[in-house]
Amino acid sequence: MNHKFTPGIFAGTVGAIVLGFYGMTMKAIGFTDRIYLDLAEVIILSNPQEGFIASIVGWVAHLMIGAIFGMLLCYFISTTSSSFWLLKGWGIGIFIWFSLLSMGKLYKLPLFMNIPPKSALTLLSGSSVWGLVSIYVLKKITGDFKTILNGKQRKKKKIIKH
Repeated sequence: MNHKFTPGIFAGTVGAIVLGFYGMTMKAIGFTDRIYLDLAEVIILSNPQEGFIASIVGWVAHLMIGAIFGMLLCYFISTTSSSFWLLKGWGIGIFIWFSLLSMGKLYKLPLFMNIPPKSALTLLSGSSVWGLVSIYVLKKITGDFKTILNGKQRKKKKIIKH
């Protein structure tokens, strides 16, 4: 993939798919009452709604948000370096958790207010999953970030001469 942000869009979307199923599993076992799919639905529809169409809207919004954050992840790696790539992916995931919940509270969106501790922990772990999956996918599809890093940032092989 020669385009600089296309790998990020793809990686973020894959991360969002994994995050969606992770959240649905946590909700199905009763650990949480809200997941990122619900929050994405509220961002678009303003209120939580029941039904198949509302679920489709939630998934589409969730995937779009994942793709946008994937682009940001790709940009971040392309402007820094590939060093500590797992830590950077996890850190971006944590940043997303904090920023999404903060923005939801600022705009007083339903589901963002009075979040129970278990739900906050599920959202935090979900963001970590998104960050780690997305950075791993980005690493794999860019050949160890070679297609998104410029020459100065690539790791150089150390040659020891005797």
